[in-house]
Amino acid sequence: MSATSSAGKLKQLADTALKATQCGDYAIAKECYHQATTLAPDNSTLLFNYASVARIMGELDLAEKLLDKVVQLTPQDTAAWLMRSQLRRWDINNNHIHQLEDTLKKLPVTGSPKQRVELHYALCKEYEDCEQFSLAKEHLEAGAALRRRHINYDINDDLATLAVLKDTISLSPSTEHYDEQFANAPVPVFIISLPRAGSTLLERMLSTDENVYAAGELPYFPQLLGRALQKAYLSTNPTRSRPSNKAELVGYAHQIDWQQLGRDYLAQLPKKPWVIDKLPMNYLNIGFIQRALPHARIIYLQRDTDDHELALLKHLFNQAYPWSYSRHEIRQYREAVEALCETANEQPSNDIHCLTYEQLVMNPQQTLEAVASYCGLNWSTPTIQNAIAFNKSNQAPSTTGSATQVRRSLYQRSIGLSEKYGF
Repeated sequence: MSATSSAGKLKQLADTALKATQCGDYAIAKECYHQATTLAPDNSTLLFNYASVARIMGELDLAEKLLDKVVQLTPQDTAAWLMRSQLRRWDINNNHIHQLEDTLKKLPVTGSPKQRVELHYALCKEYEDCEQFSLAKEHLEAGAALRRRHINYDINDDLATLAVLKDTISLSPSTEHYDEQFANAPVPVFIISLPRAGSTLLERMLSTDENVYAAGELPYFPQLLGRALQKAYLSTNPTRSRPSNKAELVGYAHQIDWQQLGRDYLAQLPKKPWVIDKLPMNYLNIGFIQRALPHARIIYLQRDTDDHELALLKHLFNQAYPWSYSRHEIRQYREAVEALCETANEQPSNDIHCLTYEQLVMNPQQTLEAVASYCGLNWSTPTIQNAIAFNKSNQAPSTTGSATQVRRSLYQRSIGLSEKYGF
């Protein structure tokens, strides 16, 4: 094959792999990246993308092998260092701590803050695995503080919005139940929580049932709600293109046609008996979901305050959750969300099932029995046992921050971990 034809083939494979990844066709993406890296075995970008798809598909050994090569070829690819640190638990005899520390020292002071942040987070993960918690905490705090300094964000805007949402719940009546409209529709199961509370774990367990479809983090409800609020706003303020802030926009919720919003949401769901929507930020919509979808099931998942704070701080999000890099801001935001969700749960018209991560992990059988009953699932003991063994019975791809954890059996190691960090 000529150099020109080889380059053309490589580009075609890379383009196909990228499109397949964007469409969720991970098996196709994996095969294309395999062929592409055969043609270009030293292309770090292709190797990294291949590793990312392998991680999504649960092929963690393959992902580790690919990332080993990436950091060998491109030592300053800090995203590769970070992803590799997350693939499994390391120990005192098998880790990358010295290499990570050395790479961090060699970064130029004027270099990318993103690189320093990623190395700090990778070091936190590997020091934690080796139970060197003081050093893990040191790198965690350094990485989080550096990340926060480079985010233009004012938490007061979000706190004001959450307060208005809370008042809207308590002041506005809910929609009546439209039984005929939803008679043959899928039952949406909303798993609502702040991130890092165990929503992916619960989703993986529930979707071991072939009648339950895990749709992932669907953007549909907030998109439809946003459009409806904007329409209501413009109908009252035709000369203004946008409100002054999000809190003002929420004030137009009383003008929304909730029945139509519900129909529009259901029209976008796959035709399955139960469909899980686990978009974490639907906690903002907890007071609105059952107005639009009175037959929906809402599961509100919480976690121990300190453990949850640590889990949020340890996760390097891409763009979302700018409040998650400061313990003080995490506490402020978390308390506001809890107040909102508690107010929604107090409304007589709402039917919300509340549980904790600790209940799910420490008493999975009883907890899943209650969840299945609430959702209207007729689960036998063998079905529940199959759900508890989700890491074996559910091999579906996972694109969330828990893509590695869901390949492991149920574990309790994270419970009480904040104490070891001195939180």
